[in-house]
Amino acid sequence: MNLNKSYIKLCMTEKNLNNGTLAELMGVSRQWLGVVFQRGYATPKIINKLAKALEVEVEDIVKMED
Repeated sequence: MNLNKSYIKLCMTEKNLNNGTLAELMGVSRQWLGVVFQRGYATPKIINKLAKALEVEVEDIVKMED
């Protein structure tokens, strides 16, 4: 699933989160989160963890493909 990286970064800014803090909230390493952001896509499991950590809906952080 492709990530809406700009929306994720906006949420992180609004919540005063950096990659390390977000990774900690997700239960993953900062390095792994960096890889996910660099690739621009992630598994449903990681996306669910990301949405929960950011307190948003999954639909908000994924790019829907046509």
